[in-house]
Amino acid sequence: MALQVTDLSPHVGAEVESDLATMMSGEEGSAFQKLLLSKGFLLFRNVDVDDDQLLTFAKTLGVVRKERHNPVNKVHLTKSGDSMQQAYMQLTFLWHVDSTYEDDPPLGAILIPRTLPPAGGGDTEFVSTCAAYEGLSEADKKRIERLEVVHTMTAYGSKVPSDRTTNEFRDSWSKFPARTLPMVRPQHRTGRKALILGSSADHVVGMDPAESTALIKRLNAHLTAPQFVFRHKWRMGDVLIWDNTSTMHRATAYEADSGRKHARVQFYADEYKGDLSEFGDGKDTLNRMRGGAA
Repeated sequence: MALQVTDLSPHVGAEVESDLATMMSGEEGSAFQKLLLSKGFLLFRNVDVDDDQLLTFAKTLGVVRKERHNPVNKVHLTKSGDSMQQAYMQLTFLWHVDSTYEDDPPLGAILIPRTLPPAGGGDTEFVSTCAAYEGLSEADKKRIERLEVVHTMTAYGSKVPSDRTTNEFRDSWSKFPARTLPMVRPQHRTGRKALILGSSADHVVGMDPAESTALIKRLNAHLTAPQFVFRHKWRMGDVLIWDNTSTMHRATAYEADSGRKHARVQFYADEYKGDLSEFGDGKDTLNRMRGGAA
């Protein structure tokens, strides 16, 4: 039977009708993978998934990676506890491609809500970086075709309001290596071109600083123009998967201890043979920020 798929917007996102047994079986794994590359993100409604089932489903899509020593990462913002974690979560409110500071960023991720704020808020927005590239003028496409951009945690973290961060958090930015990425990158498997920028984009290699800053600012504004953005309002029972090679995303701001808690699993492509931990050195993101070991 053909999958029932409904586009959620002209450029990004589709809702797929399925059930937990089918999702876990892997029988539609290849179809889901193809849809994901085509649509940018997939939404499944009314599917109650525990952590073990989430992990089983993720393994039908690719090679699961470990985050913070656990394949299932808890995503939430609280007022108490780890101050570094609180500051780190502020980054999720900025437009980004996941893990531009890593040698091997994940291909995609699955996110599911565990609890949601009674008063609402904490939506997740997506843009199609492929549609945004295709929406550029031919002159812009020609100009940026071979440009490279340096991505840094300093560029990313500096955009967090100062009253929502800490000195420890600011000091941690230098512990992340800069990564140079092509501004225009072909999507995994399809070759469709995507515009790779976001909040971590620091400067264009070899370009005058003022010109570089202006270009990144203009193209980021183009990327996040309303016609390319879809805003997902969470409901319990949602399962959402995004392709990290053709989308950019952010959470809309919500208050700490609002009740918004999610679980996330990231995955690599089936053919990935590298280290399955963040950075490949046994350190997770927060430990790296602290300069600590695994």
